[in-house]
Amino acid sequence: MSVTESISAVAAVASAIVGGVAAVAAFRSASHAQKAQKAAEDAERRGALRQLVSTAMEVELEAVRSIDAAALAGRSRSDLAIFAGGLGGSRNSLSQETYTAKSKRAEEIAKEASYSPLRRARSKRRRRVT
Repeated sequence: MSVTESISAVAAVASAIVGGVAAVAAFRSASHAQKAQKAAEDAERRGALRQLVSTAMEVELEAVRSIDAAALAGRSRSDLAIFAGGLGGSRNSLSQETYTAKSKRAEEIAKEASYSPLRRARSKRRRRVT
């Protein structure tokens, strides 16, 4: 065996070893990239859930505000009817029915906004953290 053949054989063995090390490094890199992707997906999911819960709470708050506004408008309309002498008239009863219907619809919306699975998901997260 000549010197060039020996050097070529050593280079081939070294190349195979380096190739094996490179394959292991690539496998580890892929594993870490997969873990990073999973962490990013989890963070995105948590962010979306947080936004959903925040929006639901805002809707619930606005529904409660509209219930209060409907009650105030009904009282104001009754006061106006009393002072104008139209208490008990059809216009007064119609407006009271309208305020009542809108108030009931706002209560339904508030109930939907405070739907328990959203709150359960949030409380499960809190239990896991503590």
